[in-house]
Amino acid sequence: MPRPVGEGADKQVMVRSLAEQMVCEANAVLAARGERIELVDQAGGDRLCFILRYGDRRAELSTTFTGRQAEARLVCAGGVVPALPGECTDARRELACPDTVADLILALLSGRPSTIQQTHVEA
Repeated sequence: MPRPVGEGADKQVMVRSLAEQMVCEANAVLAARGERIELVDQAGGDRLCFILRYGDRRAELSTTFTGRQAEARLVCAGGVVPALPGECTDARRELACPDTVADLILALLSGRPSTIQQTHVEA
């Protein structure tokens, strides 16, 4: 859902900050098994984006800026299944709120359907 640029940028930074904190905590536990979650930033042009990867599972969280609007998007692959119907890679979604980052990370780790709270975004 489009929102003002400032609000969209603030939400993206908040989600990214929480993701970094939670990934660090998860990686501290996973290190004993020689595993880790990767967090990769991709910024450029009119888009802020970061990708979370664990094995063959991934979640991409981005915000695209057009004019005076920002639009968030969540794209999942490799078994990270949203609570909403439909394939995650075929639907436009965003996290309902920054607090749901933990649910997303748990879904990455488990590879099972999650209860990630998302908002469906009309095309």
